[in-house]
Amino acid sequence: YLNDFRNSIIQFTKVDLNWFFDQWLNTNKDLDYAIGKVENIGSDTFEITVLRKGEMEMPIDLTIDSRFGLQYEYHIPNKWFIKEDKDRDFILPKWTGYGNLNKEYTFVTHVPSGIKNVIIDNSNRLADSYMINNRHKGNIDFSLDYGVKKWANLRQYEMKARPDLWYNAYDGMKIGTNIEGHYLKTHHKIQGNFWINSGIFRDDNLNDSQNDKISYRIKYSTSLYKYVKHSRLRFELSALDGLNYFSLGYKLKDKSNMNTLDISFNSFKRKETSDLNGYLLNEGNWGAENMLNTHMLIGLEHRYKYLNGNKLKGTGHIHISLKASSIMSDYDFSQLSMSAINNNQLGDFKIKTRLFAQRGFNHTGSKYSNDTPFESMLYAAGASPEEMMSNKFTRSAGFIPNNWASYSQSNTNIFHYGGGLNLRGYAGYLMGESENDMVNEGDFNFLYRGTSGIAFNTEIDFTDAIRYMNYFGLNSYIFMDMGVMDEDYMDNHLSFSSLHMDAGVGFTLELSRLWNRFIEAEPLVLRLDFPLFLNKPPGDQNYMKLRCVFGINKTF
Repeated sequence: YLNDFRNSIIQFTKVDLNWFFDQWLNTNKDLDYAIGKVENIGSDTFEITVLRKGEMEMPIDLTIDSRFGLQYEYHIPNKWFIKEDKDRDFILPKWTGYGNLNKEYTFVTHVPSGIKNVIIDNSNRLADSYMINNRHKGNIDFSLDYGVKKWANLRQYEMKARPDLWYNAYDGMKIGTNIEGHYLKTHHKIQGNFWINSGIFRDDNLNDSQNDKISYRIKYSTSLYKYVKHSRLRFELSALDGLNYFSLGYKLKDKSNMNTLDISFNSFKRKETSDLNGYLLNEGNWGAENMLNTHMLIGLEHRYKYLNGNKLKGTGHIHISLKASSIMSDYDFSQLSMSAINNNQLGDFKIKTRLFAQRGFNHTGSKYSNDTPFESMLYAAGASPEEMMSNKFTRSAGFIPNNWASYSQSNTNIFHYGGGLNLRGYAGYLMGESENDMVNEGDFNFLYRGTSGIAFNTEIDFTDAIRYMNYFGLNSYIFMDMGVMDEDYMDNHLSFSSLHMDAGVGFTLELSRLWNRFIEAEPLVLRLDFPLFLNKPPGDQNYMKLRCVFGINKTF
């Protein structure tokens, strides 16, 4: 069919266009032309350079805007084709090149009154993959960010800015600005935030003023498609809510977008004691101040779809990651983890399952010391403090009160954030088991955190079986979590605890569903789980009891 299409166009136009179809149909060459140098060499005479940054060769239409408001149309033929255009002011000599040969084309022209702008393809017919370099001037579109979705600008780099307000209990109101930029949401994506921490509405229990006076965050990522297809480079630097953070990462996907390799170098620390006891939801789950946590993280992910007959269908992904301490780190640890998440559809029911396993190692050489930072350890109930730093609601106390995230030997608590073994019913519980080999934390070998563990989690969503329930973004499900934790995280020899299990019913409300059709904003899901059953409840509590857990976002 492609050959028929090619021959039909050539026969109708009576022009040999095989050079065109050979490039577009038989290769994956990239088409990208750019305006290079525009130099006034005297007496309104200009030397103009056009760059061929891609491998594909096309004839170029060029427009020069003069300061008098006149437009001059130029045509640069390639080695195969000269456009017959009587309205064209100038037909320039052929541009003959191939691959890295003759990637620049320079010509001299006289423009009375001078040049205002030089534009490649003013008619918007050239399928250039990177149009923000097609103009000498005016390649940036800057606007106020009203948060309203709009079509991407094909010809200009978009930048937008808006005021930004946030809050935490230690800084009080954070008053600042948010600046974002991107081209087609793929190239040179940048987000910059700067806040002044005013102290207004600060928690009355935090009397000192040792909080950071300013906060900032810079995030950048871009496609590296010209060098490696389906790859991205990213960078982040921030001093936010008491945490100094740096990250440099690289992501590579295969042609099917089903397999991903992610490599990153991450480094962070909290310099002062106030960065711990002022900001964090639970300061006891973070290492000491001025301790540098630096590590390499390598992740592999495979996504898949499946169909079993006409009843069961679904998607899933398997993720394997290796984390290990790196240069300049004050810790010496490593972790190998695996998770497999499946989303199945069986009639009106959506069945989600998660299998998780992690093996962690202390590299101190002593069974009586721990060299895994508390913030990076595996937590039985939910995410580690390191993972919680990526969410603006959980990176510091404020929207979530401190007492919702505290731990107790005799009771569970209210707040839960998905991750770790994800035993949500044990949120806030130290999970003590009486043993002879204590772990220097009291009279119990507490299991709420460790280095190694295995868990299985499932949720059966029955929302579609109840009419109109999902209309406002409300979802309902029953859940069950079970898992085991290594009993002594200071010893690299595995010794798993007894099985811990919870079950109950839960509800999520997708608040962002109310505005995500019109406004660009991060998803926001509020979750309320009722772990009615615990097989190892705290103290003298019954196995069956009305318990309530509040969470931000879905568990997995």
